[in-house]
Amino acid sequence: MSKRKLLTPSLGQRAEYCFDPKGDQFFVGSGGGGGGGYGILLRDPALYEYVLGLLNSTLLDWYLQQITTPFHSGWFAHNKQFIEQVPIKLPTTAADKKLAERITESVRAVLAAYRATDPKGNWDPAWAKVYEPFGAGEITIKTTGKNKGTPEAAVKKAAAKEARQAVDAKILAALLKLNLERSGKQTSKSKGARSKAK
Repeated sequence: MSKRKLLTPSLGQRAEYCFDPKGDQFFVGSGGGGGGGYGILLRDPALYEYVLGLLNSTLLDWYLQQITTPFHSGWFAHNKQFIEQVPIKLPTTAADKKLAERITESVRAVLAAYRATDPKGNWDPAWAKVYEPFGAGEITIKTTGKNKGTPEAAVKKAAAKEARQAVDAKILAALLKLNLERSGKQTSKSKGARSKAK
């Protein structure tokens, strides 16, 4: 599907939708069998970031988990049959459009934060590697009980959690920097508007 689209893995412990603006990213796998994923095309290309923000929201993620097929260990199916049931409010009124603009700006800031941590403006391969050992879901370390893992497995999981935290810190730092820059620009605009009013 060589078109700009939203992508989601077919199985996940939470919403993990992403935006493919160039249309050059693809899933390879068996779909609902455990690998692969789904692409979502929109008629209005201006709505991709807005819909991305909604689909990744806690509310719509909760909604999908109520209607989808649950799997072992907190995994859920993100198949077409379930995604198409998620209610998406398209902006029609002035108030709707203002809210949609705020959501879109927030999503763009997050996407920009990812790019800002890599000077080349691309996804840093090191980020993906921190999710490879145990997937993108929450890492649970059990040292007691029926389902406890081996000491070696616990060490590997602890190292994976630490690696993720390091990546999260980079993303958070970039977000804070972007928010600071954006707030400075907004302050400058506000001062300029007041000056014109005088």
